[in-house]
Amino acid sequence: MDVKLSPRPLETHVDWTRDDVQDESKWTVELTDADKRELDHALSVAKAHSENLLDIGLEQFPLDKLKTKIEAIERLGGRVIKVSFDEWWRAFEERAYAGVDGAFMHAFDDEDVMAGNGTIALEVLEDLPDVDAIVIPWGGGGLTCGIASVLRELRPACKVFTAEVATAAPLAASLAAGAPAEVDYQSSWVDGIGAKAVFPQMFERARKLIDGALVADLSSVAEALRLMVQHNHVIAEGAGACPVACALSGQAGSGKIVCIVSGGNIDSSKLFRVLTT
Repeated sequence: MDVKLSPRPLETHVDWTRDDVQDESKWTVELTDADKRELDHALSVAKAHSENLLDIGLEQFPLDKLKTKIEAIERLGGRVIKVSFDEWWRAFEERAYAGVDGAFMHAFDDEDVMAGNGTIALEVLEDLPDVDAIVIPWGGGGLTCGIASVLRELRPACKVFTAEVATAAPLAASLAAGAPAEVDYQSSWVDGIGAKAVFPQMFERARKLIDGALVADLSSVAEALRLMVQHNHVIAEGAGACPVACALSGQAGSGKIVCIVSGGNIDSSKLFRVLTT
């Protein structure tokens, strides 16, 4: 589903694709990824499986700020376990968590997950075969690598950019350094993307597939979200508004640009603050 964004004169034609309203039967797993994004991943899995769901929350990021996502997971029979960032990182490296049995479903470093995400690119090309650039929120990298892999095969001329928020942009820092790098992570209302580091294997995949990592500050993301709500009546979470902010800033260039709006799981209190600030 593409929605034209035309609130003011622009040389660039910006569309966005809303993953939060797709037919759930098409997807194998998540819409967004990385540390906090495991909640989005868990929510998607919970919609398909009503029990035996494990997800891991982060001690470094207050879980009360993720109330909407956590409550949705629990309503569907999921269970959220609060651990430290190091424990979370280790669980995703080892693909297991001590004391919990069951199949471990990695939210981003999984070929099936990335293949499922790649179908988004097929829908984009069906609607806009001559797309010039696509901007994708970067969390863990599964969404980006899945979409980019398809575009490299079917539309190699299309530029692929990631979008990060300035308070947590490890991919941009890593690309600048030429190797995985840590950043000074700061939590914010944009809770669907951002971490202090990237997984090395996802960094290696991404650097071969993308054309650059774009970064938007919090005020630009808020402006993009207000724009989407006021002009198109689309409510997105911060992670979904971040690519729009990057595109509107001109960082993705000109032409026909598609932004992946990766979810609408935003707490009403956060939305109120963004819309009234």
